[in-house]
Amino acid sequence: MPTLSLSPRFYRNALYLTGLGAGILVFGLFILYRLPVTKQNMMADALLADMVISFPLAYYLLMIKPFKLRKTGVLLVISICCLMAWLILPPRQQSYIVQLRHLISLVELGFVVYAIAKIRRIRAIYQSKQALFPDSAYHLQESMVEVLGHLRPVKLLAAELAVLRYSIFAMRRERKSQVRYLSFSVYKESGYIGLFSVILFVAIIEMVGLHLLLMQHHPVIALWVSLLSGYSLFLMVADISAVVKRPVMILEDQLMLRIGIRWRAVTGIENVQEIQIVNSDMITDENCLRGGLIKSSINLSVTFKEPVQVDKLYGKSRYYHRILTTVDDPTGIIDKIKGV
Repeated sequence: MPTLSLSPRFYRNALYLTGLGAGILVFGLFILYRLPVTKQNMMADALLADMVISFPLAYYLLMIKPFKLRKTGVLLVISICCLMAWLILPPRQQSYIVQLRHLISLVELGFVVYAIAKIRRIRAIYQSKQALFPDSAYHLQESMVEVLGHLRPVKLLAAELAVLRYSIFAMRRERKSQVRYLSFSVYKESGYIGLFSVILFVAIIEMVGLHLLLMQHHPVIALWVSLLSGYSLFLMVADISAVVKRPVMILEDQLMLRIGIRWRAVTGIENVQEIQIVNSDMITDENCLRGGLIKSSINLSVTFKEPVQVDKLYGKSRYYHRILTTVDDPTGIIDKIKGV
């Protein structure tokens, strides 16, 4: 499987592509709504062509071809462009969009069949990982990467699935694991749940108020702002839910440090060189991860003999010699680790 190269050229091409997309939308809409009504249809047709042909072609030339990404990504880009065109272009162009969607639907159907076959393999790998120790979010991402390739879009898709799992199904309990472990909560002593519940409530009120205000003058902008705000709320709910449901764990001979779905580190207990109670003012260096629930809640320091890999759903994995984190019962976890 090809590996996505995060070279300076990749970021430069991504910046060019973003600028092109923004230019097509901003200048296209600016010109469209300043032309006489009799000429708007012609301009709308041109803007539609730029959105569903020119931009996907640019995506292929700037991203897929030089970095050897999967060509199926073009279909996703075309689908997103069709959705945006449907929302912002006049009704006459919507019939063209429907026809285009019909043309690519058969191709997408073939990829759906292909994906279903891959899902069975992903599920098998996922279950084998869960049998070792329970961690649904990261095991799903690892399974998808193993089957579909170590590509940034694959990792992002897995991360979004984890967010949906802990937001939409926030009330759903975690499945019981057959693996025996001791768990230590990380949220009870910090006041995190109360703090972010208030922030979440205020954010909902602001989102509704802003949506109603924008709807009076800019309905399309109101829709997009509400969608982005709603996604932010999903992230907040997922974070709160995951923090509650994903405690720090001690397995038979392993230690799993984590804060919700933000980050995770798994290592053998024999690799723990020193574990001690600290405060949030402790001075750190680049080889130390400050991974507390909130900045002021750090109360545990774990130093390792060999660097430990810290995985993040939305970021790159990195190795650290020390991790500062939050545990509600630091004395209890220290006693358990030293007694193993």
